[in-house]
Amino acid sequence: MKPLKLSTGILIFACLFVSVACQQGGVKNYPIKNEAKTDTVKINDCVATPDLADVPNGTHIHWVVGDDATYVVGFDAVPPPIPLPGAPPVVSKNLLDPPHAVNTGCSSFHPSHCGIFGYTLTEVAPTQRTCQDPGIRIVPQ
Repeated sequence: MKPLKLSTGILIFACLFVSVACQQGGVKNYPIKNEAKTDTVKINDCVATPDLADVPNGTHIHWVVGDDATYVVGFDAVPPPIPLPGAPPVVSKNLLDPPHAVNTGCSSFHPSHCGIFGYTLTEVAPTQRTCQDPGIRIVPQ
């Protein structure tokens, strides 16, 4: 009976650990300075504002650039799902980003599809560098 209790305890701990890790994907020790409900993330000098954008599932989000750089927004593939299907957004002052539909299946019935989805914000011109940003938080609509 004791091995069964131990196995059950380990299984419950593993499920809780995986659940928390999946909902925090992409944050990677980033100290979040501000979070806001928004459909627009502003980028200026490799800094995205807000740090963490709360976006209801089924709505739209896009990026607006305030400097002369060009950026690529690439969402992490792990853990799935990826909130924006298709090619990664490429944005600059002259290359306006259309609103992207967010769809992860997040709902109050499927909370495992909600949470933080990290992305890599990469400046590709005039220089090449990776910017730090925790991503977007998908919440039920």
